This record gives sequence, structure tokens and C-alpha cells, in this order.
Amino acid sequence: MAARKPAKGSKQTLPFRHHLVLNQWLFSLFGFDSLSGQFDLGNREAPTLEAFRDRFQLIGETSGRNAEGEHLLIQRIRENLNENAKLSDEQLLEYDRRIKQLTDTINNARLASGEEPIEWKYFQYLTLLFTEIYLDYLFTKPDELLEALNHQIERWNEHWIVEQGFKHKPLELLNPEDDLWPQLNMVAYWSATGSGKTLIMHANILQYRFYLQRYGKAGDINKIILLTPNEGLTQQHLRDLEKSGIRASEFSARGGDLFAQDVIVIDINKLRDSEKKKTVAVDSFGSRNLLLVDEGHRGTASGGGSWYEYRQKLCSLGFSFEYSATFAQSGSKHENLRQTYTKAILFDYSYRHFYGDGYGKQSQILNLQANPNAQDEFRYLVASLLSYYQQLRLFEDHGASFKPFNLEKPLWVFVSSKVTATLSSGEASDTVQVLAFIDQVLHKQEETVAAIDYLLKRGMVAKGGTDLLHGRFNYLKELGEGGDALYQDLLDRVFNSSGGRLHIENITGIPGEIALRAGTSDTPFGVINVGDDAKLVKLCEKHDLFTQDSRFSESLFHGINTDGSPVNLLLGSKKFTEGWSSWRVSNMTLMNVGKNEGAQIIQLFGRGVRLKGWKTTLKRSAELATGLKEAGIERPEHIGVMETLNIFGVKADYIAQFRKELEDEEIPVNEGLEEFVLPLKPMKDLRKDLHVVRVKESIANKAIGGSGTAFQELAEQVVLKAPGDLQPTEIDYFCNPPRASLDFYPQVGLFATDKKGVQNTGAKIQLLKPTHIALLDMQRLYFELLAFKRDKRWSNLTITQDVVEKLLTDNRYDWYRLYAPDEAMELGRLEKMTLWHDMAISLLRKYCELFYGFRRKQWEADKLEYRPITENRKYLPGVSEATPEGSYMVTLDRVRHQSLIKQLSNLRESIEKGDVDTWNGAVKEGLEFIWCERHFYQPLLASTQGLDFQVTPVSLNKGEADFVRDIQAATKTGAFEGYEVYLLRNQTGQGAVGVFVDGGFYPDFILWLVKGQSQKVVFVDPKGLRHHKPDDPKVRFHETIKDIEADLRKQRPENAGIELHAFLISETHSSQLVSQWKDKTGNAVTRELMESWNILFREEDEGYVGKLVQAVTRSS
Repeated sequence: MAARKPAKGSKQTLPFRHHLVLNQWLFSLFGFDSLSGQFDLGNREAPTLEAFRDRFQLIGETSGRNAEGEHLLIQRIRENLNENAKLSDEQLLEYDRRIKQLTDTINNARLASGEEPIEWKYFQYLTLLFTEIYLDYLFTKPDELLEALNHQIERWNEHWIVEQGFKHKPLELLNPEDDLWPQLNMVAYWSATGSGKTLIMHANILQYRFYLQRYGKAGDINKIILLTPNEGLTQQHLRDLEKSGIRASEFSARGGDLFAQDVIVIDINKLRDSEKKKTVAVDSFGSRNLLLVDEGHRGTASGGGSWYEYRQKLCSLGFSFEYSATFAQSGSKHENLRQTYTKAILFDYSYRHFYGDGYGKQSQILNLQANPNAQDEFRYLVASLLSYYQQLRLFEDHGASFKPFNLEKPLWVFVSSKVTATLSSGEASDTVQVLAFIDQVLHKQEETVAAIDYLLKRGMVAKGGTDLLHGRFNYLKELGEGGDALYQDLLDRVFNSSGGRLHIENITGIPGEIALRAGTSDTPFGVINVGDDAKLVKLCEKHDLFTQDSRFSESLFHGINTDGSPVNLLLGSKKFTEGWSSWRVSNMTLMNVGKNEGAQIIQLFGRGVRLKGWKTTLKRSAELATGLKEAGIERPEHIGVMETLNIFGVKADYIAQFRKELEDEEIPVNEGLEEFVLPLKPMKDLRKDLHVVRVKESIANKAIGGSGTAFQELAEQVVLKAPGDLQPTEIDYFCNPPRASLDFYPQVGLFATDKKGVQNTGAKIQLLKPTHIALLDMQRLYFELLAFKRDKRWSNLTITQDVVEKLLTDNRYDWYRLYAPDEAMELGRLEKMTLWHDMAISLLRKYCELFYGFRRKQWEADKLEYRPITENRKYLPGVSEATPEGSYMVTLDRVRHQSLIKQLSNLRESIEKGDVDTWNGAVKEGLEFIWCERHFYQPLLASTQGLDFQVTPVSLNKGEADFVRDIQAATKTGAFEGYEVYLLRNQTGQGAVGVFVDGGFYPDFILWLVKGQSQKVVFVDPKGLRHHKPDDPKVRFHETIKDIEADLRKQRPENAGIELHAFLISETHSSQLVSQWKDKTGNAVTRELMESWNILFREEDEGYVGKLVQAVTRSS
């Protein structure tokens, strides 16, 4: 399980990430039982979070809510839960409802403050979901929680210590005979820097308040206290809390009533055993507090200490949430902290997960050989300078193309992993060395130009003949400028001067700041932020560097993140490691890195790789191929350079120590990133007349966004109307039978008086009666429906409050079916008002979605036509000027993946020669190459395990890969005899083929069967159906597509040779659907009936492709 069994007598230890028993138990509730951070998938092991993400299809768009108000992430989880899951639909929907309420609370405040509303990313939502589960257990069944954790601990001890023999003390069991609360009153979040832990903290405050109030324990908490590591972060947290609508105040020892505000924010340095002028006695707060600890690793370096004790005192009878990116460093070194955090870390989204999901910059390290001579050392630092200069020049030369990706002006930082109030000798020495290097570059042109020419022409060759700079300076080489020209431009762009000597100027009015200026220029190019500025200036004088008092009076450091800042270099790390952050950091040179400083190193790294990204996704552009394609945005050339943090070191052992800490965290250490382009081989005999349904070109060309936005841009404004205001035929569409269907059995389970839920045995149909409607807030419903419209981006839809009331009160028209038990509709319990509100808004959203789709279908009815899919190349991934036939891009490290690069190079040659089939089924470091002879292009790539490199577009998942193999097998066995067969993976984005049907239908695959002048176009979509109903538009799409086919034949008789078909490949077992679904007469469906609806069951029927072919060709 994720680690090899150590040899007898071995002292091998298990990485800390595999000890997290609380996190393991929470995953087991979803069917992922594991005793480590890995989950066994049968043919491979993957990190449990990755396995969870893949099973529930959380890659890609998982934000927003469906018409029923259910978060898309919860919808996908519910659709794909298996029999091993221990959570019910009722529980998941109730947790989701609570998360929605707190999110709405925060977003209302953020909107009022002019801030963007939160849209939780999948890992943030899961963090909140896991928190809901834990708090629910803690407040309602703490005995079960303790018993479950003890069971997990016992299993963990038995497996890893008894059976596997790893050298650890057994994890201690919780004591059921002792007071339970102090054993369960702490949770921790292992969160990568930049993963949004501040907003998670705000949500946690609201979550805990909810449980206190719901269970009558509000008086159990004295105060909410947020501990910060320093004054700067105190101020930042106060601003952030205000934006989220959470009242807070900074602690002041002379500030009067400590409890005047909801949250007290205090620098941990102000806590002491006894009160003094600027500090407060920790005992004065009592022990019944809700404590939030930012940078939870602080105060644990020695395994405890006074800070750690203060934290324990503040919440010994209360509760604490802790947040840190570096719990592993504390938990791995100190047994008492290991025992604590293994049972407290609720969610692990450390940097290895953050990076693996495509967030943050790439990083690459340039090694410095041990004991270099002066010339090699100078060249190494010039390489660091060139690396930064290349990024800066790219930004200034091509800023317009980078603008959509929210890239900031690059910043070069020189940082230390040691944080001291004064200037340590090591940092002083390294800082002076860096300043001497800058001075040398500025006034010794000949030496610097020679180094530039050498590096660009000859590189930096290590032992073994490897050029460490291979591919690093491609843009500078493409410019075709000589060393002299580059040097002069570098002086101007980086140092804001034309050369001269370095001037080190102490900003006397700003403690700790020293300005850097070059030659006669009045514009500074850099700033030093250091604990003891006077000491450093004196040291610079001793080394013959020019120093003086500054002519500047304002802080250069505080202006670094503002537009127009002249600062290109930042030296000194005190602020950098204590919470200061910037999107600008792109080049990092390490100074004074010592041993046993893993937490600081990971923090430095985390702050350096922060990336805002396109649409503030925080993701690298290479991970956003689908979204960029949809938006019609081409990924700029060389953007990979801008999205990479380059790491250098003043000394070789600094790099070695930095590398070790990253490797211990399983963070990929890159020494030379390469974007390997793998061109596609298109099918030789691909027909040019394979048709798909699209909006007429004459219409689509009038819309800025093409066919996808034609309705929004060109149609008349859509006004939402109730059935009573529609034409008779339109009324029939919505009311005969009722088209909006809503099953509230799962949602009402937790409202049952016996708390055991309600079984959906009869699926009773209910109505919202006048007595229910009288208790609803119509204005609130109206505003929520407007918010739904905004989320859907239906800019051409008008909704009035009158139509909201009319839809609910006009009982002449039966437009919905609401399934709920009788007790859910009974009057008498106030909490049911929330349930009735949820029913009403869900029905309104459902109707709104149906109505908008209906109007779109009406508008498009005479505007659709058949067009060949090959009319352009949008159906191909990775089309560019260099790869007009399409391509994959594999981002990997030149050193770690040297073997894979050679294999990919061989494959590239094979593609050019046309013998790709020789690679069929080959697996190369987790990447499988699939040959399907009737697919539009070769090869298809699938992932067989967690990859430590990126593939764009996303490789096939298991279900998709299985379908492709099944089509290939069916081709070989003659299942398609008599037909020409063509298959296309229909990737989302511009060029994707879909048909608008109540929200849109974009199948994963399109299959064409051609015979003579006739062709059958088959949409195929593997899909979980557990939470769909027989009357769901996507389930009935096999009928809708035939209506579209008939309309197109009426428009043009020559279309008679084209047939349209649609199939669902169910990922839900047929027996489950048989037990849940009813036909129109109310009888249980049969598998045969579902197959007549073009629903096939791959896992149960090896011949399902044959059945598909038979159904499609039956009419021929």
C-alpha cells in the first residue's frame, strides 16, 4: 500500500502523508477504504484524492448548481457512489444545502463590498464537505466518531507496524472512558500556499456557528479568536474578514471590552503568561474559545514550546481549526505532534495535489556545481539574470497576448529560508555577494557580454555532457541579437539605466528598506528588505560598494504590487516568508538556506509558484486547453516561460537542500522543462462529407461567438411566461404531460421526525398549495431566480416578479411533478418553510431552464443544417501554425523524463512514417497509446496511473478508453460489416458537436456508419444514470434527435439519406435503474425497455456494440 515493506531490522519510516487516519476515515465514507494516502484501483495505485476525483468526474467544470439547486459536484458524487459508500443521498444533500447557505452569506457580503463572489473549486468544496461531515458526527454522535477513528487507528497500526514493520510508535487510541470533547475538538487543513485557505477559514467560522446554534450550544463558546504569525497578516485578515461580512477587530491590550466584536484577530507574539504593556495574559481569554490558527506549523519547530501551549490553553474546552502548508515538517520530526496531527488533519491538499491538478506555476531548478571557480560562478549568476531578463522582455514585447492570462510583470527575488529580526552573518555574506555581482554586471560590460555569448552559444555543460541550459533561452536566441545588443537592452529593462556603478541607498524614513539604483539613473530598480539595514550598509561599505542615504521617502517594498512599480529585484525574505505575497515572482535565487528549515522552504516555494491564470483559475494555460478552445483564445507561444518559476542558488548546497525538501514533499523537481509536441496522424481515407448538425453558417457568422452564442446575440429578447400566457401548443409542451419533474424524497429525509429518513416506496406526487405558497417570500424567490439566470449567462432572458408568483399560484395548469412524502407537506413545523422554499425555487429554476431551452429550439428550428465536420480543423486538438493536423503537448522534465522523451521522439518519427499501430497498447511511464484504426486521428492517449507530467488535451479516462477499445474490437470482428466506420472523440470547446436540448447535449463520441449515399450519425455518451429519471431530456434524447432529423428532412428532401441516433452507455447497473425507474404507466422498467430507449450496459454485456449497430441499421 504505497510503500514497500522494509527489510527486517530496517529503520525505514513511512512518509507523514500516509499517517492521516482522520482523512482516511472520511474518504472511506465515500467508498475509498485505505490505510494510506493511496487507493488501490486494481491495476494501479493512485493518491486517494486523485482516485476520488476521477471516479466522480471532478476534472473540468464542476462549479455551479443545477436547476434543482444541487451543486454539480454533489450531483456527480451521488451519480457515481458505489455500494461501498456509507453516506446517504439525504446526508449529502443536507450538507450541500448548508454549504450553499454559508456561501450565499459570504457572497452577499462580497458583492456589497465590490468583490467577486466565491465559486468554490472542487478541492475547496470537498474541504467544506468533509468539515460538514466531521462537525455533524461531533455534535450528534461523538461516540460513533470516536469508535470509527479508533477502528481506523487499530487497522493502521496492524498493517503498517505489525505486518509491514515500519519504525514508528503505534498511533495512540482515543479513550472512550474519558471526556470525548477534548479528544475531538481540533481539525487541521494541510493546504498548499495559494489554495484559498483564507476563504475556507471564513466558511469554517460560519459552519461552526451553525452547529452551535442548531444544537443549542452557542453559550459554550466564549469568543472566536484568530491567531496570526505577525502584525502584517493581522491587518490582512481584518480586511479579508470584512469583505466576507464577518465582523472582526484587532486585539488591543488597552482596547476596552475584548468581546465587542465577533472575531478577535491577534498576533501570537502578543500572547504571554502575564499581561504587560503590549501583551495579554493567555488565561484572560479563558479556555472555551473557537480558535483559528493561521500558519499552524508556527510554534511547533521544537515539538511544542510556549506558543503551542498558548494555543492549547485557548481552546482546551472549545474548538480549533488550524491551517498550514507544512504540517509534514512538524509531524515527521516530533512524535507528540505526529500523534496529534494524524488524528486532526481533515483534508490534505498539500502542494503535490495542488501541482498535480494543474494549479500554480511550473518550476525548474538550475544546479550549481560544488566549489565552482570564479568564472563559473559568475556565469551561473548571469544565467539567472538572463532567465529573468527573458521573462521581462517577453512580458514587455508580447504583453497584449499574455493579458487574458493575468500574468504580472516578472519579479526577481533573492530570498533566505532563515527569518531573523536582525541580519545574520550568513544572509549578510550572501547579500553582499549578490550586490557585488550586480555591481559587476553594471560596470564590467566586456566580462558580462562574454558570459552572455558563452551561455547562449555553448550553454552550461554538466558532468556527463548534459547541457543544463538546453531549451531555456529559446526566445532570446530567436531574437537573433548579439551579446552586446542584449546587454544594452538588459541594462535598460532590468536596471533602468545604461550602466555604471551600483548605488546602495538606505531609505532612512522606512525602517528595514534599502533602495538599489544604477549609474546616474534616478529610478531605482530594486529594494532590499532586511532586519538590520544599517548593519548591511556598513558591511557593503567594507566591500567597496557605493552607499549613501536615499533620496526616496516612500516605501518601495509596499509599492511592488502596484502598476508602474520600477522595482524588478527584491532582496531579503523576512516579509516574503511571513505572509507577503505577490503574483509577480518569476525568478528566485536562494541565499542562506540551512538544514532543518523544511517549513520555510516549502513556504518560499509556495509563494513563488502562485499564478492567477486565465479567468483567475489559478491554473497553468497548458491545463486549460478545453476552456481556451471554447473561448476561441490561442495559447501564446512562449507562455510556458512566463508560467515557470526559475530557481537558482548562490551556493550549491542551498540548491541541494531546497531540492531535498521538495522531493520529501513529492513535489516534482524539474531541471529543464520541455513542452514536447506530439503531432497527430490524421486518417488517410477520412471522408469530407461526414455530417453533423450545426446552426446555418449564414446565421452563425453574424454572431461574435459563432453558432454557440448565435441565439443569445441574434434572437429577440426572451420573456419568461407562465403556461397561462402561452399558445395552446406551447401549453401542451409544458403541461401535457408536466415537463418539470422534481424528486424531493432524498432532500426531505433529514426532516423526518424519527431522523431515519424517508423511504421512496410510493413516489407520491405533491402540490405546493395556497397554504404553502402564502408562507413563501416571493421577492427572495425572484432574486434567486435572477441569480440562476446570471449563473447560466442568459443575457437575453427577461424575468419579472409577477411571473414568479403566477407560476406558483395559477393552479389551472399542471406544469410540474413534485415527488415528496406526505409528511413533508404537512403544516406544523417551522423548519419545513425552508424545505418548501427549496421546492419552490427548484421548480422555478427547472421551468426557467425548460422555457429558455424551448425558445432556443423554436428559434433554431429553421436555422439548423447538416454541415461536414471537416469544413475546418476545430474538431482536432492542438491545431497551430506549427501543427496544422493537431497535436498533443506533453510538459515534462528533461532530466527526470529523459527516457520518456526518447520514447516520445521515437513515436513522433513513427507518426511521420505512418506506422503508429506498432505502439498500440504500449504504456510509457503511465501513459498508454491506443490505436483505433477508424478514429479520425492517431494515437489516442489514456492514463493508466497518476502521471507526474502534464498531457494536453486531457487523456482518456477509463470509460472512454474502454469504449475506444470496444469499437476497435468490434471493427476486427466484423460488427460493422458493409459500412464505412468513422469515430471521433468529441472534445469540449469550439468545434465540439452538440445539440441544444434543455441545457445542451455534447456527447463524448460521434460514430458515423456510411453506406453508399446514406450515413448514420450516432451520438454516444457514457453516463451515470443513478439520479436521472426516464423523462429526463437526456434520457429521451434518442427521441428528440429523431425530431431534429425529421425537421431537417422537411427543409431539404436531399437530407433523407442522413439518419441521426443517440445512445447512452450506462455506467449505472441496470438492476439499480430497474428498482428506481417507472414507465409511463407506473410500472417498473425492464432492461429490455431501457435498451429500446437506446440505453446500453457495457459492464453487463460484452456485445453492447453489436446491439448498437443492430439498432442503428434495423431500418436499413
